[in-house]
Amino acid sequence: DGVYAPGDAVQILVKFSEPVVVDGVPFLVLDGGVDADGDVTEATATFLSGSGSTDLVFEYTVGEGHTSFGLDYVDVQSLNLDQCENCSPRGNIKFASANPTIEAKLLLPPPTSPGSLSATSNIVIDSKIPHIVSLTSSQSPGNYATGDVISILVAFSVQVVVTGTPYILLETGAVDRRANYVGMNDSATLE
Repeated sequence: DGVYAPGDAVQILVKFSEPVVVDGVPFLVLDGGVDADGDVTEATATFLSGSGSTDLVFEYTVGEGHTSFGLDYVDVQSLNLDQCENCSPRGNIKFASANPTIEAKLLLPPPTSPGSLSATSNIVIDSKIPHIVSLTSSQSPGNYATGDVISILVAFSVQVVVTGTPYILLETGAVDRRANYVGMNDSATLE
């Protein structure tokens, strides 16, 4: 769960009913959202670990232009074997045994249905550049005198990390004044 930006790694867990062994590098095809041109962007989560268990871990690195308010895979056939189409032999996922021979079923629950990635997690992908959504104050409108403190809240579109000491330059008449940063109100709002 959480909000992720380009370059962030997201680990995705695929659970099987029985232990499986992995040969090769399977991958998940994810719905990376719609790009600026209106085209659907596919993303890939590559197998990371878990062979010999019921839990396979895949890792997806968020790319530029990927956006999703509920990350999910593309369809029920989004769990694929090696990315190399012409590899011989091709990888596989089989039920674990002394001599694994039975192929595991790779069909996933339909996207957004119970058991799917988006139904079991709350992963938001936001590759948009943070921007200010609002500037507000908790004080009532009115006249204020020298020495009065007026809190100004700056809300951003996504969570932000502050370095340094930002400020807002205010038009206050003949001499402009600074409203200095004092801290975070929440992870996306500065005060």
